[in-house]
Amino acid sequence: MSRKYRDRVQAIYLGKLLEDHRDDDGKPRYYTGHVDTLNGYVTVYSQGYDRKWRAFTEVRFIWNGREYARSWDRKFSERGVVTIARRFAAQVVAGEIR
Repeated sequence: MSRKYRDRVQAIYLGKLLEDHRDDDGKPRYYTGHVDTLNGYVTVYSQGYDRKWRAFTEVRFIWNGREYARSWDRKFSERGVVTIARRFAAQVVAGEIR
């Protein structure tokens, strides 16, 4: 397989399936969904702070029959959620997280 074709296939599969839930005034309230990585899907959830809820982000990834999770007490942007999800999956696969 040529490099050009391989890169094109990788670009098709490395996507995100995030839903952006917004307040009545149009501000993003939380993101939920899945991020596609080279090693599988990472489930993500990230919400911002308001009067009822604290800021919170969580990522979950299943590798070799075991579920791994990590959380933060802050909200990330949509781009940030995708970045930490891909980084988290890579760390789990590399054995950096046990």
